[in-house]
Amino acid sequence: MVQGVGPWMKFRREGNTVSNIQESFGGIEINLRATVTIGLMKQLIGSQNYSPNEITRTTNFIYKSGEMVYELISPVGEIYMMQSYSQIINPKLEMRDLPELDKQLHLPVGWKYQSRKLQQDLSLTANGIAYVLQDNLKNSYQRR
Repeated sequence: MVQGVGPWMKFRREGNTVSNIQESFGGIEINLRATVTIGLMKQLIGSQNYSPNEITRTTNFIYKSGEMVYELISPVGEIYMMQSYSQIINPKLEMRDLPELDKQLHLPVGWKYQSRKLQQDLSLTANGIAYVLQDNLKNSYQRR
């Protein structure tokens, strides 16, 4: 199961959908907003944790001032904002665990995890391409 990061994050759909087809799953209306292209090496050896994928989409995630955010920081200083946490690997993972999630992560050399309270609203926009990765627990993050 994948959970959104919380009620303090709003998602705004922008731009065209990949197709004009809309489906309904349990009363939730959904349409295709993005596609992921996985390179040949990732197809051969499997998806790599902490390795960004290019996702074609136009989206804007708005994180609200005063709320907690959870971030991965690459060795070169790129910041990835958590967009959803997953209970696929750890079914007992809950929101209250996120501030100290680094205790469960297997961070590659040079990577850091941090949680912090936002001092102002933060808009995380993708205008065509988003760089998204997953940690070893299958939590998803997008590069700022």
